Amino acid sequence: MRRTLFTRKVIKNRLPEEKFLFEELKIEEPVEFDILKLSDEGVKSEIEVGSSDEIDFVQDERKNEEGVNIDAIIAQIRNEYEMKIAEAYQRGFKDAEKILREKVNDELKERIAILEQVLKNFCNEVESFGTKIENFVLSLAIKIAEKIVKREIEKDNDFILNQVKEAVKRVVGVEKIKLRVNPEDEKLIKELKPELLQMLDSTSEVIVEADPAIERGGCVVESELGNVDSRISTQFSLIENLLG
Repeated sequence: MRRTLFTRKVIKNRLPEEKFLFEELKIEEPVEFDILKLSDEGVKSEIEVGSSDEIDFVQDERKNEEGVNIDAIIAQIRNEYEMKIAEAYQRGFKDAEKILREKVNDELKERIAILEQVLKNFCNEVESFGTKIENFVLSLAIKIAEKIVKREIEKDNDFILNQVKEAVKRVVGVEKIKLRVNPEDEKLIKELKPELLQMLDSTSEVIVEADPAIERGGCVVESELGNVDSRISTQFSLIENLLG
């Protein structure tokens, strides 16, 4: 290494001196390698050998330095690449997890909404069915009661008389009333006429009229104050409306 550097310095110092001599003598300067070849074959050999050794050394040194730097750079790039891959994977995993969770939540909310609607409809149906059952039972009970009442009316005339008396009490004080009753009850009500006159006023007038539209046990009282519907069917309808 020392010989190579020294030889290189000698060559560098020697070339300017020869160039100067040629300029002083006004001799055309030949090519540097030609001068070395003609003047000193030994120096040329040293130049060639020294230059070759030095170049090889420098190249080896550069290769070593470049090799170390490249390995370090490659390692750094690889680490950065792996880190970015890991970050991208984690980021992608988190994004995918977030998207999946949002999708699951949306589907869950949708299914819950559907289930709530189904339950609501079911409850409405149950409530409606319960109301229908209740109305059916009520209507059935009223019909049964109505049949029982009609059966009792056929057996007990007092029931009919009580119905007429209760209806007449609502129009006390009028001068004239008309009683519309079932034809089968007409005779019985006419027999009750004196008692009805006492309830109203001795000067009042009571007219009993047969009407096939009136079922047995009921009556309709017509007066100047208004009408009183005491038919059995009407009373049961009122009861059904109140309970319904």
